[in-house]
Amino acid sequence: MASVEPQSTGASPAPPDPAHKPLIDQVLRKVGRNLVIYQQIEGMLKALATTGRYSGTAEQITEQRKTKVRAIAKKPAGTVAPIALAAIFIDSDAPERTAPEDSKEVWFSFSFGLEGGVEEARKWRREIDRVMVLRNRMVHHLLNTWSITSEASCLETDRQLDEERATAMKLHGRLKSILDAFKDAVIEHAAEFAPGGPVERAIQLIALQQSPIVQLLGEATFMHARPDGWTDLASAGQVLRRQAPEDMASIKKRYGYSTLKALVAGTELFEFTTEPTTAGVRTLYRIADASDGK
Repeated sequence: MASVEPQSTGASPAPPDPAHKPLIDQVLRKVGRNLVIYQQIEGMLKALATTGRYSGTAEQITEQRKTKVRAIAKKPAGTVAPIALAAIFIDSDAPERTAPEDSKEVWFSFSFGLEGGVEEARKWRREIDRVMVLRNRMVHHLLNTWSITSEASCLETDRQLDEERATAMKLHGRLKSILDAFKDAVIEHAAEFAPGGPVERAIQLIALQQSPIVQLLGEATFMHARPDGWTDLASAGQVLRRQAPEDMASIKKRYGYSTLKALVAGTELFEFTTEPTTAGVRTLYRIADASDGK
């Protein structure tokens, strides 16, 4: 009986994994790790860019916040850096707005900044620029210097990523300490007023609006928005859980909200809509348009 030879499929067998594949996987994990750190730095810079000086009624303060958030939401970290530095190194001699003589609403002025003036701001700018150079090199030029098939190149890239992480974490820590100080200052300032009063609520709202997690929510409305401008809240929540897991885990404790939707609504910066899906209802959100009176 004639034998039947197996027919060739024409497909080439997959090449075997290189011996240093665990090292390749480690480099890829470190790329992701560093990218998250750079994104967190950008989020903190955007949060700091919305600090500085506020004056007016509670309603005016909210509108000032919305204007600042919209102004920086689409800007990259390198562009936001000078805005953030101008906000935190405010001119203490600049005149503050005062309440109109016929004002019948509660009026308050609140400012937050660091000492050091222009020289200290320049030092911060140099440090931020250095980290942004590292970030851009990793995001845009890593494959120009990393040969994935070379074990020696993988070892060098692995070492370089650890060095860059150490540099970025120094800035990360300094930015976080400033935001923590701002939060503490707001809480202390609010405690001077009657609990639950309009001034306390307005100050607490400013603190919430300037939190890194709210900045990430604002970014998500541009990074993940649909063509009609709406962003799936559940998808944004997944991004936040990856980039700000500590904040997401402590929403109720830190901000008093038990759900992400309640937090987003509480910021007074966003608007909602819903649409039916095969599995139920999807919640969508976007930055509120001040021209609509929101």
